[in-house]
Amino acid sequence: MALFPASHVVVVGGGLAGMVVANQVLERGGRVLVLEKAPFCGGNSAKATAGINFPREKDDSEACFKDDTLGAGETNGELANLLCGFGGDSGPGSVLVSQRPDLTNWPTANTEHSAGDALKLGEQAGAQTLDLEWVHLHPTGLVQEDDATAKRKVLAGESFRLAGGLLLNGSGDRFCNELGPAEHIVAEMQKNPGPFRLCLNTAATRELQWQCRSHISRRLMKCYASGRDLAEDMKIPLRKLIDVHDAHAEAFRNTLRAAEAGPWPCLNGRRSWDETSGKTGYGKCDFKHVLVGSRVADEPFHVAQVTPVILYCSGGIKINARAEVLKNDGTPVPGLYAAGESTGGIHGKRALAGNLLLDCLVFGRLAAKSACKYIFGEDDEFRPCPSQASERQQEKGHF
Repeated sequence: MALFPASHVVVVGGGLAGMVVANQVLERGGRVLVLEKAPFCGGNSAKATAGINFPREKDDSEACFKDDTLGAGETNGELANLLCGFGGDSGPGSVLVSQRPDLTNWPTANTEHSAGDALKLGEQAGAQTLDLEWVHLHPTGLVQEDDATAKRKVLAGESFRLAGGLLLNGSGDRFCNELGPAEHIVAEMQKNPGPFRLCLNTAATRELQWQCRSHISRRLMKCYASGRDLAEDMKIPLRKLIDVHDAHAEAFRNTLRAAEAGPWPCLNGRRSWDETSGKTGYGKCDFKHVLVGSRVADEPFHVAQVTPVILYCSGGIKINARAEVLKNDGTPVPGLYAAGESTGGIHGKRALAGNLLLDCLVFGRLAAKSACKYIFGEDDEFRPCPSQASERQQEKGHF
């Protein structure tokens, strides 16, 4: 969030959105002061692993991107369209406690500095907030071996499950579609016995070598020389692991070979051959690095114990398409703009994976552009002597 006194842009928060605002204001010849209570910049943006979405090819059109975004959030609106063309505060005055008291004792993947400061400052300035109850949970927060009850967890992002990682309950069974929506996986975790484990075979581990090495060094993940060792540590029969992998591999084979659609409902109108996930209503149709049961006994595994964590809130300060902060009556708060995690109304109930960082880039640029216009005047009559960089950017048509 950014407040704008005199000729300086004051950026509150040094996450990606704040850095985008600061950069863009400097590019436009403005002066910037960044306020960040942590000893470093980056915020929760520095932890993000889902990447940044954009339409990749001509066939992957902007319209398809909009449909995916609106479908994930179960919403529609001007801000979501514009995007395609954000829980660790539980102390006194906590936004989380006031909006979702049921989640007060849940662990979080947010930094200790994330306490809803921008929301509180915005409300003091008269900003309207919306959808603060839409707190998003992520299923795979990593449990540290020697500090299992720690409030803050490191996140194992979607990339681990996209690489073929399987989620097992305390009995050694799969219980969900590992690639399904986060709320689906969290809901199924609440129905099953823990502890829950994220298991990567050799091929999946090879795809995420750096991340696995990092997690092992921090005692967030274990390397097992074989499936036998893993079964022994889990206190389950080896046969259980073999059967689970065989059933998963059979679903994969049927998906490839079967002429007809599978018997179980899947996402996007598809049909699944995976009985385990199919029974939950979210049948699995996409597979990667599938391991057959005959190889499980001697296969090395990288395994992490995981638990659901608070990730972000889809709600926040209400803004318009110029990133202006709006009052309850719909009029802008003069000189106040917001972007990134502090805002709401862009993603709906949940953000499509890869859209949160895009949000910071798009609305960070818009906030900077609007702030400079507010400070410099409609005709730049109050602009300080423009920098050479600003002049070059203007010549290139970047404004």
